Amino acid sequence: MNASMVPDLPADREALLATARAIYRNRRLRDDLFGADGTFGEPAWDLLLDLYRASHDRKQVSVTAACAASAVPVTTALRWLGQLERQGLVVRLADPTDRRRMLVSLTPRAIELMETYLAQVVGMREL
Repeated sequence: MNASMVPDLPADREALLATARAIYRNRRLRDDLFGADGTFGEPAWDLLLDLYRASHDRKQVSVTAACAASAVPVTTALRWLGQLERQGLVVRLADPTDRRRMLVSLTPRAIELMETYLAQVVGMREL
């Protein structure tokens, strides 16, 4: 089933957020134990997880902070942000309080896809 055809998600988005946080935390633990040499790297996924968490916490994320959350070199993270932007999953906007800084956030489509995925992970629904 296409993700856009999935009906509304359950009201318990706290469970989805907790799952996203646990997945991100487990990925960092794996890096700590096995080394952060890129063997298990998925910077795009780390970016999506971190931006999903930020969207629920209503926090603005700078491009610099998003790059740090991806756990890869800045140039690699910027390439992935560009790819996610071209796919319509993230948007970059100038910070209204500091024009030198860029903010990044998930698009509504990306939030819907993340919630569909997370709902399946926690067993709230099937496609």
